[in-house]
Order: sequence, then structure tokens, then C-alpha cells
Amino acid sequence: MYYFALQEGGDDEAELYRSALVKYPITIVEANKELTLQAARYKAFQKISYADAYAAGLTKLRKAELVTGNKEFKPLGKEITIHGYNRKDVEHKFNALLKKTMPQFVP
Repeated sequence: MYYFALQEGGDDEAELYRSALVKYPITIVEANKELTLQAARYKAFQKISYADAYAAGLTKLRKAELVTGNKEFKPLGKEITIHGYNRKDVEHKFNALLKKTMPQFVP
């Protein structure tokens, strides 16, 4: 998401976005061997970026749900749970999921 803010609004908007993100319970996950191999499997057989392959791999390994506006994930819908295919939908799903799981973080 920082990437999109940087791309669309430049450094100032990206920094503003980054500072807002620290309010949410976001964890940076380091790539380990298991995650890297799962990402490589997705990258080898899907038309997705390597970064997206990591997101999909982490989703699968953690048995989590992926909220994204990227349609390239759609073919992986049989292997992982994916929510949203456009930005408004993603924002709505993210806020609903956040409200359901961590209401203390929703204004």
C-alpha cells in the first residue's frame, strides 16, 4: 500500500500513509526458506510478480485471508481465500475485517 501511495502521490503522501499505518497492527514478516519456496511455486506457475507470490505464499502458509485490489490473484482463489478485486471493495473488506477482528483499531 505504501508503494501505491508513493507511486500516486510522491514522497510526502507515502510518508503520510506510512505514519498512518503504524496505528494498525501490521507485522513485517521476514522471508524464510518455507515462504520463499511457496512463493517460488506461485511465481513459477502464475502470472504474478514475485512480491505478490510472497503475499500469496504467506496467505497459504498462515491459512489467512488476502485482501487485495490486484486481479492477478484471482486464479489462486482455489488455493487461498481472497477478498476484493477493486480498490473500493478492498477498502470496504479491509475495514470490515479489521472491525471484526480488532475493533479497537477502527475509528
